[in-house]
Amino acid sequence: MIMARSYETIIITRPDYETDSVEKLHERLLKAIDEKGGVELKLVDWGRRKLAYPISGHRKGNYYYWGFIASPDCLSEVHRFLKLSSDVIRFQTITLSDAKPLGAFDIVKEKERVEALTPDPQDDEDPIRRDRRDRRRRRDDDEDGDDDDDNDDDDDDQEDA
Repeated sequence: MIMARSYETIIITRPDYETDSVEKLHERLLKAIDEKGGVELKLVDWGRRKLAYPISGHRKGNYYYWGFIASPDCLSEVHRFLKLSSDVIRFQTITLSDAKPLGAFDIVKEKERVEALTPDPQDDEDPIRRDRRDRRRRRDDDEDGDDDDDNDDDDDDQEDA
């Protein structure tokens, strides 16, 4: 009897990460949980976002949400692979349930729960919210290397003194 838990993992990859590479990463993660008898609930691409602070020299990253049910052995294999991947700059896994037999999980109910927690950005039909989000993304894309402007103001203040 396989004892398993429900997990959620947030994965941040390099901003220049290719779609083909995402599929390879996803296949490798699926292989790891399939070998140990786990079940994938959902993988959601949350898109490219500005990071709160630079990580490995990157100011932006591609965010992915991944929900799955697996054994603790499987989780250690998933973490090992994510640590070895040069494209993954950060990840964090949260345990959502206590250990119980894999057959005790209601997979359909778990998938519905994950669907409710992780709406796809493409499903956002409110035009005002969509416009704000698009403007924010364009602004963030324009701000990629403009942090040197702050230092110029300090130099002007010193010259006046």
